[in-house]
Amino acid sequence: MKKIIYIFALILAVVSLSCKKPIEESRDYRDKWVGTYMFITYHHLQFYSQGFYIPESFVSIDDTTEFIGTIDKWGEDMLRIVFKPNATEPDTTSRNPVRVEIKNGIVYPKVDSMGVLTYPEWNPYGNRKFGSFSNIEINMNYSRASSRGSRIWETHKIYGIKF
Repeated sequence: MKKIIYIFALILAVVSLSCKKPIEESRDYRDKWVGTYMFITYHHLQFYSQGFYIPESFVSIDDTTEFIGTIDKWGEDMLRIVFKPNATEPDTTSRNPVRVEIKNGIVYPKVDSMGVLTYPEWNPYGNRKFGSFSNIEINMNYSRASSRGSRIWETHKIYGIKF
């Protein structure tokens, strides 16, 4: 009886080890964010038109844009996000890729499996968080201030919801 159990266990082991197991394809974590989005972009610009801090020359401009755009996979860990009408490809030779891409309406941030968007090449703030996903929503923020000259402060808040 012990021989039968032993032979049966041996046959079962050989059969289970020799069966081809299907290889599970690893799904790209970016797939859940790819698609068509309704984007709302809030742009706030303020500056002194006549140089340094002259109260009469203070200018503030607010603009809101609604646009149906897209998010696609780009490279191995990036996304291509088109969030403004008449978007054009940015000049990649700029020292600050985010500033150029925001103006052009297309951004190419890296995204991790948790949905956090970053620009690791953005100097001097390597790996600065640029935005994030939450279910079917995306929030992105970009601000910059000049240190000399016209004293410009510019803010973009970009919100999108997936269709």
